[in-house]
Amino acid sequence: MSPQQHAVHHTTEEQRLDALQSEFPGHRIWRTLCGDVPKGWAATLIDPLAGVSPTVICDRANELRDALRREKQARHAADADTDADRADEDSTRRAAW
Repeated sequence: MSPQQHAVHHTTEEQRLDALQSEFPGHRIWRTLCGDVPKGWAATLIDPLAGVSPTVICDRANELRDALRREKQARHAADADTDADRADEDSTRRAAW
């Protein structure tokens, strides 16, 4: 890879990292390495309200974006289940009175 190609590739990766970080602020987005060579794309959960898995690792940036969207949906589903469970408990308590 020529120095110009490397610079363009590096800038493109930085732009992808920035875009993912902006879209998913509840995660720290980073690249996995194999030796000194970037290999995969990863996200570490820093806001428990943003997902369910502590770390998500994918081969490509677009795969990570899709996985983090599923994480967000899973968090919302878990929150909805918790809210429904609380409502059931509240109604059970009220019925017992």
